Amino acid sequence: MRLTPSSATGWRAAAIAGSCVVALLAVLTGELVIPAGASLGALTLVPVVAAAWLLQTRLATVVVAIALLVRIAGVLHGLDPVTAGAEVAMLLMAAASVRGASALLTRWRESEVARSLQAAEMAVMAARERIAADLHSREVRTIFATTLKLQAALTMAGTDDMRERVEAAIADLDKLTAELRKDVFA
Repeated sequence: MRLTPSSATGWRAAAIAGSCVVALLAVLTGELVIPAGASLGALTLVPVVAAAWLLQTRLATVVVAIALLVRIAGVLHGLDPVTAGAEVAMLLMAAASVRGASALLTRWRESEVARSLQAAEMAVMAARERIAADLHSREVRTIFATTLKLQAALTMAGTDDMRERVEAAIADLDKLTAELRKDVFA
């Protein structure tokens, strides 16, 4: 299954969220190990963007919150607060932008699916109309003409047995005509 915006659910969502958290913890560990003043904060952008694109809003929010905590831990470890503030703003803007793009793409795909379904329904209706016209001009006329011939023959039927058989044939043809109309217009 291809991952699309906000499509991850269940175990797949948990795996993506877990991977994002592990990546953020790796950034935090790196921040604690490297000398003061250096920053790995830009690396927090990758899991935040992945979470905002692939996860539902709640899980994406958790990942973004963990990323913000990583940046706060960087400040406590000696990172310049201005730099950390800029990185936090970058993370929030990136998450919001990607989330917005994800929502727009999802709505666009849904509208394309709806448009395709509508086109398919229109094609089915056109085919039914074509079949109905074709039936009307051929088979229904033939059945109707046969019914009229049998009704004319009914007046010439000499015995009651023959009259019953002709009436049964007429009823069968009427039933067939009704079934054809039902099949076409159902």
